[in-house]
Amino acid sequence: MINNFEQISKLLTFESNDDFYFLQIIQRRKDIPDLNENNICLMTYYISNKDLFKRIFENEIIPICKIFNARAYINLNKRSFEELSFKMLIELSQHIYDKNFIDSKNIFNSICGKYHNDPIKKWIIDIDIETNSSIIESYYSFIENLQPIGPKKIATIPTKNGVHLICTPFDLQTFKRDFPLIDVHKNSPTLLFTY
Repeated sequence: MINNFEQISKLLTFESNDDFYFLQIIQRRKDIPDLNENNICLMTYYISNKDLFKRIFENEIIPICKIFNARAYINLNKRSFEELSFKMLIELSQHIYDKNFIDSKNIFNSICGKYHNDPIKKWIIDIDIETNSSIIESYYSFIENLQPIGPKKIATIPTKNGVHLICTPFDLQTFKRDFPLIDVHKNSPTLLFTY
């Protein structure tokens, strides 16, 4: 079991009623080999305050993950209901123009996955091997010396196969030159819970 609730809860900030974080419970073929697809989204949540986050985590996320052998993921880049509503309207117009009415029901979740408006962008360095604290600190030290020079570390989140290093943006081209096999995600979720 991996439970990152306490650590992630400290990273969430809500400055207005417009702010929210995008959370999904997903079944993965990695965990369920006979799954028909690579991933199936079971539930989606729009976390707009810490009380809601705690209540949903305890009463829904943990039980659903246990029952369905699923994982809960949350994107640490804050979203805006207002901004995403405008983007949804644009995408809906395109769907109507293309006469693609069936997929219209999925627009808001699709938009939530694509766009954020967080002033402090959070990237994920996805380390899929067992590591220790000195290896993790060596990655953080390396990116602190990349442009823009300075501290970039936000958090280290345990995953099923390694860790997600949560950090602010850096010179990705230089990083990829030295670490070509390590994925860096600019707008992806991190693991909240898995049983």
